[in-house]
Amino acid sequence: MDNQAVASGQIATPGMFGHNPDIQPTAFDLDGAKALLAQAGYGDGFALTLHGPSDRLINGVQVMEAVAQMWTRLGIKTGVESVPSSTYFSRKGGGGERGTPEFSISLDGFGTATGETMSQHWMLLHQTNRERSLGHANYGRYTNIRIDSLLDEAMLTIDSAQREKMLHEISRMYMEDVALIPLHWQMNVWAMRDDLSLDPSLMEVTHAMRIKRKAN
Repeated sequence: MDNQAVASGQIATPGMFGHNPDIQPTAFDLDGAKALLAQAGYGDGFALTLHGPSDRLINGVQVMEAVAQMWTRLGIKTGVESVPSSTYFSRKGGGGERGTPEFSISLDGFGTATGETMSQHWMLLHQTNRERSLGHANYGRYTNIRIDSLLDEAMLTIDSAQREKMLHEISRMYMEDVALIPLHWQMNVWAMRDDLSLDPSLMEVTHAMRIKRKAN
């Protein structure tokens, strides 16, 4: 990533409401990972294909290839298939049998438009509930009733300090479950004239009102 990314240990980025500063990225431990694989009954490994969009994420294909090489060293023979976004998301969401998600594991990026990580939680981690519009990005069909209950309560909690504690606990719980594998946070880069300055946005968007002319 040419030093334009930071290793992550959770979904929420630093500075986002709900980011848990106590959660750090998992340290590299190939021998420990092999031991866990054997403990799970897969000492001889297995094979899978990592899917991802070819035209959406910065260095997305290269990231998938790097992950595949690391997993193959672990004993999980991993292939890579990248497809255009125009077909990737429809296949991911319902390209499998009977309209189920097609991919067993995939590379994705996910942000938030609310400024806090709760929206990421209820889209990515909550058990799918179409009537309540929850879990619509939970393509792995991950389910943890305790997290669902705590998240339901957090969505009704007005007190910011209390809601943040709940979000910290939710982050701890889904990382203990390895509900997903955070890789890195992308660093946003803007270029502009010397006489202009920008108040950047976590959403990777550029708003004209955030651009200011520097004082002489």
